Formats: sequence, structure tokens, C-alpha cells
Amino acid sequence: STDQALIWYVEIVPMARYNWFLNSAIFSIGLGPYFAYALGGTDKFEGKKEKLTFGKEGDFTRGDYGAQLHLGYQPYSTNFNIGIFTEIGLKNIAPGADGDKDKNQSFGLEIGYTFR
Repeated sequence: STDQALIWYVEIVPMARYNWFLNSAIFSIGLGPYFAYALGGTDKFEGKKEKLTFGKEGDFTRGDYGAQLHLGYQPYSTNFNIGIFTEIGLKNIAPGADGDKDKNQSFGLEIGYTFR
């Protein structure tokens, strides 16, 4: 069986973004750090689900940081935009565990609306 941890974070992502105009669309690429704080989580091991513990007495740290890469697209004819991003964690979030370096990795899809 596999061990699956699910952790919920709130993040701040200050990002440098470059936009370029091509044909009838705006394309963008962004890069920046992220800083995250774990709100909680669960672990599923051998079919049993339990809450994760954080801090000095827990298995996981609450803080995390890393880098985010973002790609975006917006047609001129609409205010809607779409983007994809990936995050690579740089911090070991479970330093007291089995000696492995456990780092977050994520990817996502976003759909947005630009107010003009």
C-alpha cells in the first residue's frame, strides 16, 4: 500500500511577469518565489486516515517555500484568461521523518477574468 499525505496551504506568490502581444492575444510568462503556511492535512496509510501533526512535536513543518513558473494566455476580444503553473518546493517539510527529503511539487490550471 502507499502512503498519501494531503496538506492544505495558504500561499503568497510575488511574481515577476513579462507580457508580449502576438497577433490578437496577450501571452505571459512569470517566475517568482512562493511562501506557504500549512493550515492542516491528513495522511492515508494502509487504508486508515489520520490528521497530520505540525511543529516541534509533529512530523511536518507548517512553513514552506519554493519557486513558481507561470504561463498565461488572453485573447484581445475577451477579458477571460487561462494559465498553467508549476511549483517546486525547496524546503524539506518532514525533517523528522525517515531521513528522506520530502519537498512539495504541484501544478495547476487557472481561469481568470481581467477587470479593465
